[in-house]
Amino acid sequence: MTEPVAVEATVDPEAMRAVARRWWLVALIGAITAILGIIVIVRPITGVFALAVFIAAGFIVSGLGDLVAAGRWPRPWVPVVWGIVSLGAGVVTIVWPEITLEIVAIIIGVLLIVRGVIAAMSALVDRPAVWGLWLVLGLVEVAIGVAAIAWPAATILVLAVIIGIDLLIAGIIQLAIGFGLRSLR
Repeated sequence: MTEPVAVEATVDPEAMRAVARRWWLVALIGAITAILGIIVIVRPITGVFALAVFIAAGFIVSGLGDLVAAGRWPRPWVPVVWGIVSLGAGVVTIVWPEITLEIVAIIIGVLLIVRGVIAAMSALVDRPAVWGLWLVLGLVEVAIGVAAIAWPAATILVLAVIIGIDLLIAGIIQLAIGFGLRSLR
């Protein structure tokens, strides 16, 4: 039996101080992200363009937050890549709102089907301790995936609420990190 190898990552103290000096920017981006999340949750707007603008704004603000706070990570390339992906998703969503949201719903449906099939097959082949639960989970994910593909408009509204919840949580975390950085100045 092999023993786990510990990977050490260090944070550059100078980079941490530079990020700590901008604590207010991280907190502000967190607050804006949380507010956008609340707006999307409370009012999952039926107009596709307005919904796309809110979601795109959330992606853009969250991506900026990831880029600004990248120095607090031991491997800053991870939040930088995620920030760039978020910014790109925000721009694409503004440029092609109708097709973007429908494609997102279909992609989610396909991903759920693939995950469900993998979970169900794994449950049947590997027979883990709770294989029955994994089988049920897999079958439920397949069913939800098929529904997402069959009714993308409903998926878009559910997706909006899920993204709103994600933005709210991400915003609260960024806000907390901002105030945590304040104490490191």
